[in-house]
Amino acid sequence: MINQGVYVYERSLNGKSVLIFMNGSSKEVNLPLERYAEVLHDKVSGKNIITGKTISLDKELKLTPKDILVLEL
Repeated sequence: MINQGVYVYERSLNGKSVLIFMNGSSKEVNLPLERYAEVLHDKVSGKNIITGKTISLDKELKLTPKDILVLEL
């Protein structure tokens, strides 16, 4: 799925899933998350696999230019 220059996709296996956000633009993006309700499965947060930090998934997600975010749901 592409929205505002951000590519979003999900991968799942054995009941675990990751959601990948890639900002392909050179601008900061505030991405509304209601569009991704089907893949978020009512999750309100995800764990950034790289940093270990918890990321809120309630309304929108802020991505810096060329940012890549890999979340464990």
